[in-house]
Amino acid sequence: MPPPPGGWLLRLTVRPELCEHPDRDAFRASLLEPHAGLLRDLDLLPGGPAEALSDLAHAAVAVRDGAEAHVLVGALDSAIHPLLLDRLAVEERILMRGNPWGLIPGEAAVVMALGLETGEPAHGPGRGAVLGVFRGVEEEDVAAPRGLIGRGLAKAFARGARFLPPDRLLADLTGERWRAEEFGVAVARAAAPEAGIAALAADPETPALHLGDCGTAAGLLLPALALADPPPRAAAGPVAMVSVSSRETGARAVGFVERCGAGAA
Repeated sequence: MPPPPGGWLLRLTVRPELCEHPDRDAFRASLLEPHAGLLRDLDLLPGGPAEALSDLAHAAVAVRDGAEAHVLVGALDSAIHPLLLDRLAVEERILMRGNPWGLIPGEAAVVMALGLETGEPAHGPGRGAVLGVFRGVEEEDVAAPRGLIGRGLAKAFARGARFLPPDRLLADLTGERWRAEEFGVAVARAAAPEAGIAALAADPETPALHLGDCGTAAGLLLPALALADPPPRAAAGPVAMVSVSSRETGARAVGFVERCGAGAA
C-alpha cells in the first residue's frame, strides 16, 4: 500500500522505560529521518501487549470517525539484550533446567496499516477488519498473588461475549505459570455452553511457543498472525480472538479481528 498524501502517522507502542529513556528523542529521530516522506509523524506510546492491542482499536476508531484517513499502528520489543536476559534469569522467568514454567526470550516488530476500505486497486486488498477490543485490569500481583489470578482477563472475555464463539483463538501463553492460570480462570468464567469457547480454549494457538515471548510486540503480533493464512490445523473461519496480558501494568485485553477472503469454518 503506497503512503497517503503527506505520509503516514505511526503510533508505536514500546516498553514504558523506553519512553522515559534519555535516548528517547534520538530513537524517535532514527525512525523518522530515514523515512521522510513516508512517515509524517511518530507517536511513542508506553505499554505492554494489552496496551498495544488497545491502541489498534483506538486507531481503528480514529479512522472510522474521520479523525485520521490512514494510520500505521506498531509495536516492538526484545528480550534478548544481555541485560534483559540477566534480569529474566535473576527473576527465574526463563525456561531452563529446574524451571519448567519459564519463557523463551524473543523479539519482534509489527506494523499494521489501517484505513477505510475503498476498493481502489491502488490501495490493494485489505487483509481484514478490527471488530472490537475489550479490556480488563488484573489487580493481583502475578509475581506474588494473594488471591485468584484471572479476574481481569475474565472481565475482558465477558465484555467481548457478543463475538463468541470465534473461529480461532490465539493466546499469549508463553510458558509462565501465571499466564496459564489466568487464562484457565477466564475461560472457565466464559465457558457456558452458549459461549462455545471451551473446545477452542482446550487447544489455543500459542505463537510464543514457536517465536518466543515477544513482550509488547505480542499485542499486534497475534492479530497480524490471525489475519495471515492460518496454519494447517487451524480453523478456516474468518473471525479470530486474541488474548494478551501486560505483566507490569496489569492491563488485559482481548481482540476480535476478521480476515478477508476466509472461508466458512
